[in-house]
Amino acid sequence: MIFKRNELIDKSLSIIDNYNVLLLKGGFGTGKSTLAIELANQLLNENNIDGYFKFSELTKISYSEFGFNLALNYRDTSNDEYPLEADETARTQANYQDLISRLEKLCNPKIFSKIVRSNTFYYNPLSEIDVFDFDENDISNERDRFLINNLNSIITESIIVDLVKKYFPLNDSFASLEHYILNGEKRKIMVIIDDYDPIKEKLEKFLSLIFIPYLLEKKFSDFLAFDLSNENQTIKVSDLFEFKIILASRKEFQKELINNNQIEVNNFSEDELKELLKQKSLDTDTYFNDFAYITKGNPFITSLLIESVEINASSFDMLRIYALVDEQLFKYTAEEQMIWIKSVSFFDGFDELALRLIPELKNHSFRVYEYLKKCNDFFIIEDNKIEMNSFIKEYIHTSINYNSKEFADKLISFSNVYKQIAQIKDQYTNEEFQLLLSLSYFAKFDVVNVIEKISGFDKDKIYIFLDKNKSIIYKKNFVYSIPDKIRNELILFNKYCDEENYELMKAKSKSIWFEYLEKLNKNKDLFKIEIKQIHNQIETLKKQQKEFNSKIDLKQNKFIETENNILELNKKLKPFVTYKNNFLAMLILISAFIFLAIGLFKNAILSQIFIDKETIEYAGYIAYIFSALLFLLSSKSIYRWSRSLIKKDQIKEWKEILKSNKSEQDNLKNALTINNADNMANNAKIEELNKDIYNLGIKIEEIENKKSESFI
Repeated sequence: MIFKRNELIDKSLSIIDNYNVLLLKGGFGTGKSTLAIELANQLLNENNIDGYFKFSELTKISYSEFGFNLALNYRDTSNDEYPLEADETARTQANYQDLISRLEKLCNPKIFSKIVRSNTFYYNPLSEIDVFDFDENDISNERDRFLINNLNSIITESIIVDLVKKYFPLNDSFASLEHYILNGEKRKIMVIIDDYDPIKEKLEKFLSLIFIPYLLEKKFSDFLAFDLSNENQTIKVSDLFEFKIILASRKEFQKELINNNQIEVNNFSEDELKELLKQKSLDTDTYFNDFAYITKGNPFITSLLIESVEINASSFDMLRIYALVDEQLFKYTAEEQMIWIKSVSFFDGFDELALRLIPELKNHSFRVYEYLKKCNDFFIIEDNKIEMNSFIKEYIHTSINYNSKEFADKLISFSNVYKQIAQIKDQYTNEEFQLLLSLSYFAKFDVVNVIEKISGFDKDKIYIFLDKNKSIIYKKNFVYSIPDKIRNELILFNKYCDEENYELMKAKSKSIWFEYLEKLNKNKDLFKIEIKQIHNQIETLKKQQKEFNSKIDLKQNKFIETENNILELNKKLKPFVTYKNNFLAMLILISAFIFLAIGLFKNAILSQIFIDKETIEYAGYIAYIFSALLFLLSSKSIYRWSRSLIKKDQIKEWKEILKSNKSEQDNLKNALTINNADNMANNAKIEELNKDIYNLGIKIEEIENKKSESFI
């Protein structure tokens, strides 16, 4: 990479001359760290800087160790072996370690753990404690509280004070720091911070809020732990030192911090790779295709491959190369985290659910998922899923297949299961998908006895869910089911995810079914008892109906008898004149006498009307005729009247009997109406009870059908 390195160094020097912070950004193995050290050494050799701090392997240290190790990794032109006397830095570290030892013995374990986690770079996805944020009341001693709460500032101050002692010692010639400034003394120091990707968030905050502001902006009078009140209160650290900071990272950094001063350190292009092979006297026709395929232009892997060819006489020692690539890829990660990353490399895209398929990850899948989301050097997040960098993915695949085909095959099988499940899962919310996974344990299921029990959803929500998913949840008769193909995929996922829970849920499905079966049998027995009770009610009603019919028959016979009596009495009374007949007979008789008088006195009466005597004669004869007819007509009534007078007492008795019979007839009519109404009501009740028996029979039939629809 020499031909490319010079160009990158020139670009870096140009930025460093004008700015305080430079970010070297690139993927693994692109040469960021090497470039940073070469840059520092070149500046040091050319006396453009007085010294530099180099720090790497930050993933397993605390902040107190950070300062001390930074001091130990200081290099300058005078001495390459620990040239910086890190007295104050070491003292601060010793005070902190002493405090930690005391707290471990005295504090509540939770408080102690909280303090240690808040002051380390250890990456812990489960910890939400901020680097600078914990309750100061957890520590009672004021001096200890000051050290814990301000550890980051105190460490930074310690490093600066040690640098001041090295480069600006106070003596007879220079009685104060101001004398050095007036004399034009200023030191150029470079700080290289490398290999911090896994703890980027914590370190980025430390650098942006504490470390870099101290180096570039703070006054000595602002120091918390060191009393420099005898110095000019306006002197800044940057008045004595010009700090240049190089960050080597696989990730983006705060724009405010780097001010867009970054250089991309990338893989070789095809042309660059060919040029490198020529420089190494390797025939491009022979080696280029293999190099391009194996390395994908990665400088680190390319250098390994070149070394392998040179050592092994034109052959590749792939086992060694894979081992070294693994070491480079995973040098920031613990062994456990390396297993996590390798395991998910066989998934095209995954979420937390996929991690449950892998035995090594399923018990802490959420913690693993949170960790992987932050590994930006390996992964990107798209559409709420994590996807691995394609180059790294291919290399891990090749490495795993090369070293452990069995492990690779197992991961491929997990990936295939997840692919099928992901197609289903993407259609649902997490809550709905979890319900679907639970339902897959049941060959058939209903709302009340299965869904409601295992989901905790209310009925409205359940029916919305079922209605929304008619394409995947079918209803037949009394139960629902999931198509066998989809259900088998869900069951397989359940089995891989949690074998213990898989067996428990299988047992639970049986338990729910037998519990439901018992409930069905109890309901069936209750329905049979209810049918028997209804039959008894019908028999009672039929007996009542028989009594009603008997009473109705008796009353109807009695009614007929009284009806006949009334007819007989009316027949007896008919020959005898009633009051109405007497009145009519009297009118007819009077009319007869009037016509008789007209006939007798026709001349006197009719002369007023008729003039002609002949007409008067005819009218007189007509009056006689009418009189005779009327006398004849009234004679029948007069005869009846005379007879009624003779049988007066008999008629009275008959009338009383008639009245009594009519009254009895009315009573019988009312009784018959009531009896008929009762009879109709009884018939209606019997009909209703028969319907109840029919409905209960249907329910019993439904129970028998449900018993045939096993959930298991």
